[in-house]
Amino acid sequence: MSEDAFGFDTLRVSVASGVAHVHLTPTASDGMFGPLMLLELPAAVAELDALPDVRAVLMSVTGTEGDGVLPAGARDARDAFAGREVALRGQAAAGALAALPVPTVAALDGPVHGAALEIALACDLRVAQEQATLAFPGVQHGLPSGYGGTSRLVRLIGEARAADLLLTGRTVTASEALSLGVVSRTAAGATADGLELAAALAGRESEPRAFAAGLIKEALLRGGALDLAGALEVEADLFGLAAGGTAEE
Repeated sequence: MSEDAFGFDTLRVSVASGVAHVHLTPTASDGMFGPLMLLELPAAVAELDALPDVRAVLMSVTGTEGDGVLPAGARDARDAFAGREVALRGQAAAGALAALPVPTVAALDGPVHGAALEIALACDLRVAQEQATLAFPGVQHGLPSGYGGTSRLVRLIGEARAADLLLTGRTVTASEALSLGVVSRTAAGATADGLELAAALAGRESEPRAFAAGLIKEALLRGGALDLAGALEVEADLFGLAAGGTAEE
């Protein structure tokens, strides 16, 4: 599939061997996660979700200084209602990514700060280039996170560590982000390593892992909103669904 098959302006999409690669390419006018990208990313995700041969997705985020620090449109919001709409657009983009039924990997390069990092948190796994930096600097600009960063970060690394990053707005290196649990691994080349990881998660078309991966993601999404007893019920139901006819003998 050619990279321009989907016809987007702020991202390129290619599919090979079961892996879809979404490479974010901000325009000079729109920037990282500007209004156009926030429309195009969910649209691309919807198209990929409809392709049965896509078994994993890699999203490449290459930040530059100033990109993604503030949610797109935050400076132009005239009142609380307009500001809320800005947050909801970002949350919708992140939510579409999080809801994909296949494993998702974010490859992070450069300074991945603010809104860019919030969107990356919607992926299942994150690979950071060794020289990358990560931060939630919104507090330094008088803004909390708006694209789901607060909720996802605290679920990922715990309240105390999340509070440290969100309340200070400090910048962390890739190695510290790894130790905190914000990223899954670091690599000399985030995209190359991310593609390798996504390919491993995708497996071969004939393997049963794609079905199992979808059930695991459903268990994570549904179980995360329940108490332990409810989450265990969901897990048992999904295990039964697999074991009842799809698991390998």
